[in-house]
Amino acid sequence: MIDSLRKTGINTIIACVQYSEVDGYTPHTSQKAISKRLIDFGADILIGSQAHVVQEIGMHKGKMLFYGTGNFLFDQTYKPEVRRAFFLQCAFYKGRLIQTKPVYTFMRSTKEPDIASSQERDIIREAILKEENF
Repeated sequence: MIDSLRKTGINTIIACVQYSEVDGYTPHTSQKAISKRLIDFGADILIGSQAHVVQEIGMHKGKMLFYGTGNFLFDQTYKPEVRRAFFLQCAFYKGRLIQTKPVYTFMRSTKEPDIASSQERDIIREAILKEENF
């Protein structure tokens, strides 16, 4: 599918994957393997959407892997880990992805997402930014 999309002139391919449900910061071995394989096949970025908590991010062949963005829009608030999330602000130039910036969020007790406080942002960053993934 990625090859056929490229042949139509599409410059940026965003692979969004719904893996099995996960409730941990570290992606499973299969998540990592599938994600890297999609990059090998030609995807420009990988975004996983199954995790109920934020998951580590990384790079493969110079392309970003966002294994799990957490519960941005979800009704779980029973513990802080499931209230933390992020979405991606993406910049494109001439149809090509040139930058991604996580925007960190925290689910209020009223089940409304809000921009994370600096303290919550730091907690999320610590959970997802691991030197060994880059």
